[in-house]
Amino acid sequence: MGNETSAPEPKDDSKNSPNDVQGEKLTAALHEKAEEVFRIFDADGSLAISKTESLEHWKGAFAKLSAKEFFNTVDVNNDGSITMDEWMKFWEIVKASGHDEEEIEEELENIKNGESWCGFDNLPRQYQPKVKD
Repeated sequence: MGNETSAPEPKDDSKNSPNDVQGEKLTAALHEKAEEVFRIFDADGSLAISKTESLEHWKGAFAKLSAKEFFNTVDVNNDGSITMDEWMKFWEIVKASGHDEEEIEEELENIKNGESWCGFDNLPRQYQPKVKD
């Protein structure tokens, strides 16, 4: 009888903290763009985006839906605010998940201009929109 080894169990990343997920560093220009967009949301300068601030940014028919999806995706600790760290980590995760900087920059520009929040494919489970009632 030989030593039989089974394949390792697939890693369940749903139990990992968001800090366990590795992102890919953004270029200086993209980092600056992401900070610029964050500051547009963070109207009170608290270094955190509140749900109220996100609703004030997105106006129009899809404001509530955009704000809801935005928080369900980026607010990974579910505390009701998005910090600069959460924001930057999200974009690093997007890049590490196979989205190029041109695509990310385009999405940041769309968000800056008040266009609806757009989700990204292939993100780790923690960064996929959560279904909330």
